[in-house]
Amino acid sequence: MKYELEICISAPRPSVAKLFIDQSRLAEWQPSLRDLNWLQGSPGEAGAKCELTHKIGKRTVVMTETVRESNLPARISYVYEAKGVWNPVDNHFEEISPDETRWRFKTEFQCKGVMRIMSLLMPGAFKKESRRHMQEFKAFAEREAAKEAIVQT
Repeated sequence: MKYELEICISAPRPSVAKLFIDQSRLAEWQPSLRDLNWLQGSPGEAGAKCELTHKIGKRTVVMTETVRESNLPARISYVYEAKGVWNPVDNHFEEISPDETRWRFKTEFQCKGVMRIMSLLMPGAFKKESRRHMQEFKAFAEREAAKEAIVQT
């Protein structure tokens, strides 16, 4: 299953990219995040790897995040791997204006076992969850941009 989403964020592209890779602040826009264990490399660096633990409903999901390619502030690509799921994600950050960024999100889910059944029965749930994370990040980035604007005045 493949899909693309996009959202406009009222914040400068460099700030958006910096916040996006800030592992210490992930929980501020990913409320399901319970734990993060750094495995190798540095955030935003190609080859960097960490283990993320999310609580989604009653399920605990442990996944490995690997940075495939990084060309920030324009683009960063990841692969997420969890039991029964292989999920490449491509994030593009386009400057619309000095204070506005378009985030284009391209993803694919390759699922096995129970996750394959879920992806076939409820494909909209995957897209809905991705859209929710994008909206949460947008709100987070815009709050941070507003704080920064206040500091600069």
